[in-house]
Amino acid sequence: MADAPEVQDDEIDLGELFASLWAYKLLIGAVTVGAIVAGGFYALNAEKTYIGEAVFTLEDKDESGLNLVNMSGLSALAGLGGITDEGNVLFDRVRGRVFIAALDETVDLRGDPYFNSYDPSAEDPLWKALIKSAIGYESASEYPDRIVENNIVGSFRESLTIVETGNGAMSIKIDHTDPDRAATIANAVMDQVIEETKRERETTQDSQLDYLSETLADTLAEMEKAQAKLKNFAISNSTLSIESLARGSVALDEIRNRLERARELSAAANALLEAVESGRTNDETYAQLRTEHPIVDDVEFRRVLGISEIISEFTWPDREVLAAVSATLEDSRQRIAREQSRLEDEAINYASSAEEQAALQREAEIAEASYTVLIEQVKAQSLLAGYTSETAKIFERATPPLSPSAPNRKLVVALAAVLGLLVGSGTALVLSLRKGVLYSRRAFRDEFEPTYTLSAAWLAKLNGKGFSAIRNRLAKAKTGDLTEIAVILRRLGSRYVVVAGGGAKATARTAALTAAVSVANSGRKVAVIDLAGPKPTNDVGATAKEHWAEVQSSDGVTELAFLGGRANIDLLASSKFDDAVAAALDKYDLVVFSADPSIAEMSAVGLSGLDPTLLLVGRPRRTSKALVHQLRSLKLPSILLLE
Repeated sequence: MADAPEVQDDEIDLGELFASLWAYKLLIGAVTVGAIVAGGFYALNAEKTYIGEAVFTLEDKDESGLNLVNMSGLSALAGLGGITDEGNVLFDRVRGRVFIAALDETVDLRGDPYFNSYDPSAEDPLWKALIKSAIGYESASEYPDRIVENNIVGSFRESLTIVETGNGAMSIKIDHTDPDRAATIANAVMDQVIEETKRERETTQDSQLDYLSETLADTLAEMEKAQAKLKNFAISNSTLSIESLARGSVALDEIRNRLERARELSAAANALLEAVESGRTNDETYAQLRTEHPIVDDVEFRRVLGISEIISEFTWPDREVLAAVSATLEDSRQRIAREQSRLEDEAINYASSAEEQAALQREAEIAEASYTVLIEQVKAQSLLAGYTSETAKIFERATPPLSPSAPNRKLVVALAAVLGLLVGSGTALVLSLRKGVLYSRRAFRDEFEPTYTLSAAWLAKLNGKGFSAIRNRLAKAKTGDLTEIAVILRRLGSRYVVVAGGGAKATARTAALTAAVSVANSGRKVAVIDLAGPKPTNDVGATAKEHWAEVQSSDGVTELAFLGGRANIDLLASSKFDDAVAAALDKYDLVVFSADPSIAEMSAVGLSGLDPTLLLVGRPRRTSKALVHQLRSLKLPSILLLE
């Protein structure tokens, strides 16, 4: 028998998948119901857990009703940073070992079996002790305090849940098998958080007040020192140094103007003296002097020389007079220059004194301002320290819950149902794959790819019937399915038909007899050979050159049995195969072979050399995929009778 070809199909047929699951619906239902029952039993008998919840919020200390000063600004001035909001570290605080140890003293977590299951007097079973000894495991029982502490911390952290509500409040939840203990511990956690926060804030206020007081004392000492320096300066120096500096600056400016005037007069007199001594006392020289020294036309200069004050009546003075005036003007210039130098030295001294006085004055004012600010800060801080605001607002204290939070019975049953459905479906898929059959009619047609497909739901009623019963069925049939078989066989034009049983209710022999009767009604002679039939008895008459014996015959339809073997199936391996088939074909117009499922594949392959028409009697959930694939690989004209 030829091997079935490998058929590869990478696509998932959802219809076939659903049909395979539907075929095992009772199994899936049973598994699902069993899972639901088990889940319900667990939900009813599991240890119940209750949750105690307390809701509160920590008040912001900076939002006190006594908003007297800008606390952050003054704290920065005093060298103090802002204080972290307790709400930001609440999660770490409550889960810390220090907090849990303090809580243990309040609500006795150590004596609660829910948080501490350690029994120092318990002994390991013998098998467990032997295993530990074999692997060299060292028990930590010699540190009972550490074990208890770790148990309490670990169990409390698992039991604790801290969440922030949508409006910014804090919700503390504690789960416990005892509802009263759950509420008690949740309230204890909330009270301890509030108490510790209040105590820390008071400590912080006291520290701030102490720091401000020390800083105030230092600032007062600095202010008194600065004022003493200013006082000593006033005693040692003139307190009018700034006014004297101003008067000296005015006098110095005046003396500088006088010196500049004296320089111009002296330069003009020297220029006239040089012109007179050189004998260049003409109008051209006078015009040049007026250009270089415009002061020669000044009234004061002409008065000093004793010449006419009228510009147009200029006369050259005598040399002796001009020399005397020039010497006088030079003496005046030098005297004014000395006076300027003296005033400049005085101005420098006044400036140094004024600068020192201003620095001392500024230092005293800064010290006084710092003292004023700090004294106000101390007053405000002292007032705030005496005012006790609310540390927290409690919105809800935990009360013993009436119903457990776990297990969630509905959720457990729902999950059990889903799990049962998944397990049942998985088992059904495994069984369907192992069975190796087709589950949907569409998949059957797609896999077999028949030339024609007919419904065969009626065919099983003819199992075990003879020719007369089949003819009566044909006569009473209201549909043309039976007649259509004869029409299709005539259209295909094949002289041989192989009817393969596919595990359907209708047997291959029934389908072969029905097809033969349908063809015989059209006037053709048909022979039916049931390959699964036994060797005929001796009283059956031989015919067709002694290769065949008639089993039964009626109105053009004859059922034959092969004489050359112990059973009809021996025909396929017989050396008389060709002669026997030719002898049957000489006497009959159509030869129909039928093969039950056990020999269907072998029969189809053995008779494929005759180019027969293949007729498969199939049924979803019964017909093997391997048989379908093998029959399709023969590439013969095919008819599918599908139940």
